[in-house]
Order: sequence, then C-alpha cells, then structure tokens
Amino acid sequence: MGKVHAIIPFKLEGAKSRLSNVMSMDEREEFSFKMLQDVLKSLNPLDMKVSILSTSEIELGGYDILISKRRLNDALNEILSEEKEKNPVLILMSDLPLITSKIVERILRRTEDVVIVPGRKGGTNVLFIRDPPRFKVNYYGISFKNHEEIAREGGLSYLIYDSMLAGTDIDEEEDLLDLLIFGEGGARNYLKEIGFFVKIKREKVFLERR
Repeated sequence: MGKVHAIIPFKLEGAKSRLSNVMSMDEREEFSFKMLQDVLKSLNPLDMKVSILSTSEIELGGYDILISKRRLNDALNEILSEEKEKNPVLILMSDLPLITSKIVERILRRTEDVVIVPGRKGGTNVLFIRDPPRFKVNYYGISFKNHEEIAREGGLSYLIYDSMLAGTDIDEEEDLLDLLIFGEGGARNYLKEIGFFVKIKREKVFLERR
C-alpha cells in the first residue's frame, strides 16, 4: 500500500448554520476551525499526506490547502480520479472532534477495498478507499448507503465500520452535549470558554450556557 492521502473537506463561511440558535456566526466559524484542528491533530502521528479541501482561503500553515467552489461530490471525485500512483485515500469530515489516532489506525489496517464509517444520522463521516480511481463518492442524504451500493456495484469488498467516536459529527445543539462529555481537544475547550457546560438535573443530562 502506498502512502495514504488524507482529504478533509472544510467550509468556514456560514459554517454550522444549524447551531445558529445557540451560537453567533463568528462563534460557529471559530468552533468549526477548532474542530478541524482536532481532526488534524488525530492525523499528526500518522505518516500520510494531508490535504484540506476548502471552499475559501484559510490560514493554516504546514498543510496542503485545496481551494474549490465546486460541489463536494464533484471536487472529491476529480481528486479520486487523478490520484497519482493510486495511493489510498482517506476522506474525513472536518466536524469529527472525537476521532482519535487509534481509530484512524484501525481503519487503515482493514484489508477491505473500501471502509465506510457512518454518522449517526446516516451520513458518511470517514471513507477509506484503497484504489481511488475505481470509486466515486456520493455524499448528501443517507450517504453511507450510497457508498455501500457504489462499492458493491463496482465489485469492491467493503466494511461498514461502527465507531461511536468517529460516528459523532457535530451539527446540532444535542451534539454539543456529546462533545462536552466525551471530548478532550480544542473544540471542547472552546465550548467551555464561551460558556457551555453540562448540567445534571434529576438524573438527566442537559446542555446549558452561562
């Protein structure tokens, strides 16, 4: 297996609109950047090429920044089709602040042609593709099912990899509670800095903000 190319799609402007009821736009953008940094931190111990597929210019030294205004599927499929020397590709969403190096290592050790890590709402949080030109992504909707079908139709072996930490993407208010409970990185620290905390009342757990 050649050197893995990790690709992290990232959108800063207008990020995380579904959190607009609990965060300002500036807070959402800063929070999104912190989550991206947490994902990058999980990859730092691993020997791989890392590219950030961003819809706008961002300041983040030491990483390959690919700017694209195209739809996510179109941008990623172009990268997959042109991957030099058919190096394996690992696609991770940028809103996975609970993912760890150990989880990524376990995914990379799998022998299947494609490894799909579904999100709790049916999306695809992580996708590992051993032979990129033989695969095309189809995000949006219940995309883990899309990717399962694409692998099957292409005659590729695949695995649905179940992981609570990698399967937790942060999109809505209830997800912030998971991050505060299970997280350890910069995104969790930022939530605490801007006043979010966990409140236990009558044996139930709630998200609160000062």
